[in-house]
Amino acid sequence: LSPGQTIQFSVAFAPTGAGYRTASIKCHFDSNAAQAVVSVSGVGEYAYRVNAGGGDYTDAQGRRWVSDAGFYNVGSLYSTTAGIAETTMEPLYQTERWDGADTPEEMEYVFAVEPGAYAVRLHFAEIFPGNSAIGSRQFDVRINGQLALDDYDIVGDAGFQRAVVKEFFVEA
Repeated sequence: LSPGQTIQFSVAFAPTGAGYRTASIKCHFDSNAAQAVVSVSGVGEYAYRVNAGGGDYTDAQGRRWVSDAGFYNVGSLYSTTAGIAETTMEPLYQTERWDGADTPEEMEYVFAVEPGAYAVRLHFAEIFPGNSAIGSRQFDVRINGQLALDDYDIVGDAGFQRAVVKEFFVEA
């Protein structure tokens, strides 16, 4: 560049690891080693994709969903081979982990993340034939202790054997 000229450029910083990350960008202007240093920071994605009650699964986009082993505290399993409407990821919705009202401890999933803002997407499908009627299974969902879904009824919301996704934006 000649003296007095400017150049404008854009930088995209996309951390490859989860959590808060920083980097520096050095711009050299001339042979006299004049430079400017710009610090950038960002948060890499935490992507916990968990197949509740099922095994590892890779979807059509190549995203890996892992078994829920190690993430939950209590619960029983149920699975089906029935088709699930409203999804191309049937295997993800054909298993479930549940606990009964008489279970002394509430079912809980725990995920380690750093403080920050997160999108939480919960995938549901009612697959148990005994719960195919509206109101036959209702439950609450808490995220970080805050009520996210109150008396949620999958069948009432989406229907029986139909996938539905609920998304929440939370602070950890």
